[in-house]
Amino acid sequence: MQGLAAGATEGVSELGLAVSPEGGALVAFTADGAVGVSERAPGQASFASLGPVAGVAPESGPGDRATDGAPAVALRDGGTALVAWRGTTLAGGREIDDEVHAIVRTGRGAFGAPQMLDAGASRPDFSSTGDESFITVDDPHNPTENDDLGLRAALADDGRFVLAWRRDIYGATPRVRTATRRPDGSVQLRELGSPCRPPAGVAAVLRADGPAVVFADDAVARVSIDGPPFHGGRLHTLSADELLTVPAAAPAPKVHAILKATQRLRYGQKLRIPIACDSACDVRVEVPAPRTHGGSLDKAADADGITAQAGYATWVTLDPGTGTLVDPRRHGVPLHFTACSPDGTSATTTTVVQPARQVPPRTGPMPLDLRARRAGGRILVTWRIARPLGRVAFDVTGLNRGIDGLTDVIATTVPGRRRARFSATLRPKRPALVTLVSVEGRTLEPPFRGGEGTALLPPRGH
Repeated sequence: MQGLAAGATEGVSELGLAVSPEGGALVAFTADGAVGVSERAPGQASFASLGPVAGVAPESGPGDRATDGAPAVALRDGGTALVAWRGTTLAGGREIDDEVHAIVRTGRGAFGAPQMLDAGASRPDFSSTGDESFITVDDPHNPTENDDLGLRAALADDGRFVLAWRRDIYGATPRVRTATRRPDGSVQLRELGSPCRPPAGVAAVLRADGPAVVFADDAVARVSIDGPPFHGGRLHTLSADELLTVPAAAPAPKVHAILKATQRLRYGQKLRIPIACDSACDVRVEVPAPRTHGGSLDKAADADGITAQAGYATWVTLDPGTGTLVDPRRHGVPLHFTACSPDGTSATTTTVVQPARQVPPRTGPMPLDLRARRAGGRILVTWRIARPLGRVAFDVTGLNRGIDGLTDVIATTVPGRRRARFSATLRPKRPALVTLVSVEGRTLEPPFRGGEGTALLPPRGH
């Protein structure tokens, strides 16, 4: 590809390409925080640079700026074209994410000045706040961030366009964001989807009646007390005219949690809670983690929707991973519910506490009387623990105590159950290099507590 950056191609990181029906091509790329554009006219073999474009619009104010992801590019017969990109601004010590900018032209010739279509959102400063992290509902259908959620563009011959992208909101469910250009040149911003269901993919398309956006929300699992589980996602298509009209909000549903008697919860133990809505709804559930555990609001963005029908109870499963759901300050599990109307236009929130007590974690195994000796090409290791325990394991590692610290040579794992004495045999390829043996014990259930012991191994011949 020729003439992309007029001598400044080394910093190119992301490319966007569009080809018109008549054979023209337009390439936009990001390089060192700016955007460059090159074009190949119909019938030509090479690209001509149109020069760099400022990474952000002048009216966005001072600050360090960077571009995020590949630009979105659209090109029509006759030269009508659009280039859009996302950016980040650092101003006043705060990051402003998800700014969206664009340049447009109608017909051939020069592009207009860059326009800021969306001013983005400020990133919270987690380092100076006591914000809580979140443990979210257990749902195998939670989508991960992928290429189907980047900036997308569709452009009509008259210059009308639709841009669509995923907006990540800190502490909330991601949403689909759109910018739709009217015939008079003004732009309408919309936020689509539901606060209870993260988007699984977004696309901008050109139809016979003009540009449109297509997006899908995630497929969620519904487990009804009165029926079998099923999965269901939703596909939505909105034309440019529909995107220019903001619909009235639907009645907001209310969710009720059916709390249980005081629960005794272990580390890593899941909690199942039945819920019910007074009308059809989607529900998002979050469990604020105890502040003593640290963390940030980022995990809340992964919360999934649980679909419920009026008059039916639905089970919600909460999974703490290897941590705990219990907040001792609240004497239970705090449950923050967001109930959304099926069309996502309205939502209500409520917080309740499921009474619960934390089961103290099991004592972990601490290796005692650790001994290691050479036996030909093998290294024999023995140790004991103070008393027999349940499901435990020991990682036995032969190390070399070198000038630059300890370097792993060979390792093995020894399982143990209801016994107090253990042994292991290491068979390193070069036994003489092993000068230290480490044994680390741990339980086989959260929070995987245990201890470590080491034994020096005399050199061979001593």
